[in-house]
Amino acid sequence: MDGRHLTGRGSAGEIGHVCAQPGGRLCNCGLYGCVEAYAGRGALEDMARALAKERSTVLFDLMEKRGRDRLTSGVWLRALQAGDEVAEELITRAVEALGSGSDRR
Repeated sequence: MDGRHLTGRGSAGEIGHVCAQPGGRLCNCGLYGCVEAYAGRGALEDMARALAKERSTVLFDLMEKRGRDRLTSGVWLRALQAGDEVAEELITRAVEALGSGSDRR
């Protein structure tokens, strides 16, 4: 930046660790509000598991059917193609966090 080499805490420059929501969700890096905490694979899966306790979703059926032990991009794609409301909601939130740098939920 301005001809200087900048360094940081091991995640410097990673878009996943740009703050999307000050004081927001705890990230696996130990900080709060990182994009990763809203749009990372693990965060999305955690949120999907929480929502699946209250709402119907095909995400985990597809995961098992595909022989996966986690929600892969292919599982998310198939759920979106099936019109799964939980998948649509979570992917929309992730895109908002990536696109605007904030999550208002």
